[in-house]
Amino acid sequence: MALPPSPPATFRPLPRSSPVLCLLLGLGRHRSLAGPPQLNQPSPSYVVGEQVPRLHCQMSGSNIASHVLSWYHQAPGRGPVFLLSHRAGEPQPSYGPGVSERFIAALDRDTNSFSLTIGNVNPADSGTYYCAIWFASQYIFGEGTRLIVGGEKKRAPQVTLLGPVMAEHPIFVCVAWGFSPEPVRLRWKVDGREPGPGEVAPPTEGQDGASIAGMLSLPSQAWLDGAQVTCRVEHETQSVVSSDTCGPPQCPILVAPPATPPKMDPQTNPCPGNLELP
Repeated sequence: MALPPSPPATFRPLPRSSPVLCLLLGLGRHRSLAGPPQLNQPSPSYVVGEQVPRLHCQMSGSNIASHVLSWYHQAPGRGPVFLLSHRAGEPQPSYGPGVSERFIAALDRDTNSFSLTIGNVNPADSGTYYCAIWFASQYIFGEGTRLIVGGEKKRAPQVTLLGPVMAEHPIFVCVAWGFSPEPVRLRWKVDGREPGPGEVAPPTEGQDGASIAGMLSLPSQAWLDGAQVTCRVEHETQSVVSSDTCGPPQCPILVAPPATPPKMDPQTNPCPGNLELP
């Protein structure tokens, strides 16, 4: 099987907020026939105990059987390394240089997903694993799943949704804390849909690594029209994500409109969920 070209040595998987990745992935949310597929790795992390780790990748917007499916491993402080590629109907995957067959690939046509099982796990296997496909002469990557080799105790996050605070627009802050291991994903929904461009600020992590806060700025008319705002926090400990939902009239406006928007000052507010109104 011919492999897609390898990424350059300076390659780094792009964050979901990157405009380039929005070009590759964001259009898939609209399920347009002309848009690219989207890859979702359901678990942000996987702590290895006695079990054999199996990492999952879900495809939407296309049939999994029509693509070459790949996995990459990025060790801490290093660039991603190609592990293997495979396609439906082929008996063996194609492995990267020096990669052993203890990395086992599988796909499931019924769920339109594929997986990577890692046998004989050792500390060198720690790092982030990315699923990928080669589409329209470009790579499309999942968000990544961090593999943690060790006995780290798991704790589910607690989640709360604060707001709205009225500035130029209604502002909401979602705070999650007390979780272990660290990797989490914070997502917003407005009336069941993802927010529009420019409405979500990148999440801010707390100094202890066990808290995270994200901010949503909602168009004023949307709030007046009764929009339901939901914060979703995805973590390894949960098969169903934690969430908190707010909407009028159960969430009245907390503060009268200030002269300038709220700001977060890490020097005076060590907790990322504390809002300071000027």
